[in-house]
Amino acid sequence: MVWFRVDDGMHGHPKVVMLSLDALGLWTRAGSWASFYLTDGFVPEEIVREFAKRKWKCLSDELVTRKLWLRVDNGFVFHDFGDYNPLAKDVLAEREAAQKRMRELRARRRSRELPPAEMPDESAETGNNVRPNISGTFAERSGDVRNPVPSRPDPTQSKSSSHSTTSPYRAGRGRTDDRDHQGDDDLAGLVTRLLTPHTRTPITADHADRVVRDILTRGRNVKYRARYIERALEADPTRYLPTPGPGAAPGRDRCPRHPYQAASACTSCAGDRKARPDA
Repeated sequence: MVWFRVDDGMHGHPKVVMLSLDALGLWTRAGSWASFYLTDGFVPEEIVREFAKRKWKCLSDELVTRKLWLRVDNGFVFHDFGDYNPLAKDVLAEREAAQKRMRELRARRRSRELPPAEMPDESAETGNNVRPNISGTFAERSGDVRNPVPSRPDPTQSKSSSHSTTSPYRAGRGRTDDRDHQGDDDLAGLVTRLLTPHTRTPITADHADRVVRDILTRGRNVKYRARYIERALEADPTRYLPTPGPGAAPGRDRCPRHPYQAASACTSCAGDRKARPDA
């Protein structure tokens, strides 16, 4: 994912002070779109129409008048986009370089030149795109493989200096802590804490235990269990919510393996079948 930069002083910039909130919202959403699709700041008119609906003409005119956008054929371009955001060619080059480094690291691991401790736990990749813990040495060598946290952009510096080499997952969730050695009761408590904000149905101890078993059985040799479970729940909390109580339809068919999901649409069973087609 590429970051679309918004300076912390933007709220007081002369171009923005008199800008309507609707126009600012369109500018921000369109900037996110342009960064995601690597268009170098170009936003097609059809996308502007889709984002702003009936207001697209007046809002785009407002952005052009404030010199935040330039009108071009079939759409608009962000003013000075390349001075504050990475261009497509630079992003693609960084991705290719990062992939090359990962291929080389994996090759070295296979040849036993690199200790396995410096490589991520590949088993975690089989469930919910969970990122495993990594050593500092590995993170320093492959920081660009993950999404870097952008520093405050400075157009006077080179493009490479506009990125921090620190992964957004290093500061908090990537660290080794006592949670990784929690017992099953503590893991169930973690499930309860993370799921409670998403439902009015109480998270029982039995339900939390089932969620823990369900998540961990989908991985292979999960080393950092607390973080594995935490990221699975953050990625898709609704998948693990309990069946509603009094408001639920009586006699609703439930999955025998995952009672908190409907048997006719159990995403956990579907994931198991996909991961183990021969089972």
